[in-house]
Amino acid sequence: MRLAGIFLILMPFFAEAKRPLQNLNPIDQYFESYWKAEKIKPARLTNDYEYLRRLTLDLGGRLPTPDEIRAFRANRDRDKRAKQIEQLIKEESTVQFWADQWLRILFQYRFSETDPIKVYFPSFVGWLKESFQNDLPYNQFVTQLIADRGDYKKKPATNYILKHLTPEEPPIELTSRMTRVFLGYQIQCAQCHDHPTEDWTQENFWGITAFFGGLQSKARATFEGGVSIKLFDRGAGEMLIPDTETKITPRFLDGRAPANLKKSGTDLARFFLEYENGQFARALVNRIWAHFMGRGFVEPLDRFGTDATPSHPELLNRLTELFVESGYSLHTLIRTFLPSKTYQLGCETKRQVADTTHARMLLKPQNPVQFLNTLSYTLQLDVFLKQNYENEYLKNPALPESYKNEEVFRMFLHLFTQGLLAPGGRAPEETEYAGSLRLALRLMNNQDLQGAMSVYYGQLKRIMQKQKPAERIEEIFLTLLSRPPSRVEEKRYLTFLRKKGNSPRAYEDVYWTLMNSTEFIFNH
Repeated sequence: MRLAGIFLILMPFFAEAKRPLQNLNPIDQYFESYWKAEKIKPARLTNDYEYLRRLTLDLGGRLPTPDEIRAFRANRDRDKRAKQIEQLIKEESTVQFWADQWLRILFQYRFSETDPIKVYFPSFVGWLKESFQNDLPYNQFVTQLIADRGDYKKKPATNYILKHLTPEEPPIELTSRMTRVFLGYQIQCAQCHDHPTEDWTQENFWGITAFFGGLQSKARATFEGGVSIKLFDRGAGEMLIPDTETKITPRFLDGRAPANLKKSGTDLARFFLEYENGQFARALVNRIWAHFMGRGFVEPLDRFGTDATPSHPELLNRLTELFVESGYSLHTLIRTFLPSKTYQLGCETKRQVADTTHARMLLKPQNPVQFLNTLSYTLQLDVFLKQNYENEYLKNPALPESYKNEEVFRMFLHLFTQGLLAPGGRAPEETEYAGSLRLALRLMNNQDLQGAMSVYYGQLKRIMQKQKPAERIEEIFLTLLSRPPSRVEEKRYLTFLRKKGNSPRAYEDVYWTLMNSTEFIFNH
């Protein structure tokens, strides 16, 4: 009976090994051939603990709960990993996570104190959430961001342009940001001079900027006593390149003029979608691949160009084709990437292999959105944050009404965690969030965070309801690291607890120690 049980567990892996290459996930079909040709032995597949933590952080932006972990481990369904993807993709936490991700990308990972005046966050974040939830085709998503005009409440996508518009200054941020995010190109060098390594000229940069030359925002009082802002377009026309006598009219990067200057936003969106034989879709595939796999085919993500050589151009092109064929469905990308064997590999190999081989999963530090969710969950900061929001925002008479929205509060929380994880002053697409001495010192010396860690409150209070010390240790590990302790770890911590007389306060020390570990910060 014991052998029969082992055979049943291993059956899916035998079936995978015998499956013809042409029937594999396209990612696995490519890498099985690549690894064989390069004589690379990939890492083992992850166990359930590793996979669930990785998946829940990558897709849902949060840690799995101990109950979720136990249920997943007990599930004997052969397709349970695929079903977990489907369950997670529909969760409200996942929808919020991807809205937060897009908000940070579109806002250049920077938030200004003036943003709540220029942007109506409730409608914009609501639209971002709805777009992910309904799997709005990416080409339509970007078209609305570029071409929508009107009231920032009724036309939520207009908030993207409103964020980057500054009175009395040319809209250069829109040119730089759109080309970086939607095409993966850095053309900002051409703002002042012809690009030193690419074919883009200064006139190319300002030709794109001229599309936004007629954009203006206008605020008006509402009947309810508030303020509403409208984005309108006076029509694109000539634009003078600063510090020159050169006048430029709207031009695409290939030098062509739009067909209709009155609908220049729509023409510009169409240009992005059609430029360079699928570069628009390729840049998005590269971005999503980097999020899930730890690095893009092209790194940094906005460094496409003549000198950029993708690590696996054939696969990048194939995934781009599938993305376009799916109708630009982000959910289809997710359902292609996450069930792949490549995504499910462990982090360790017997022989050292290059990161670009994807023969193992790369260690991925949590990004600021994930880390905020992790801290909120493990320290149960919800009550503290709610009180802070009510006292410092809602009840603050000196604060303008536009600052009192919950999404604005979340925006500044993300800015706080970004400051914890990464140094400032670096290019947005090049920022790597990682554990560091600076982060460890900030965590270890943060009295607010330490004050939230008590056996009489939150997660530790729940954990202390377990009767046996070994059960409590296991629950702490499941809560923080999404796995049970090894025998060595269990023995070490039980010995520590005995020396402390099994004092409740000793469990706070165990919790704090694991929270300051590298394993807690990283996804793997």
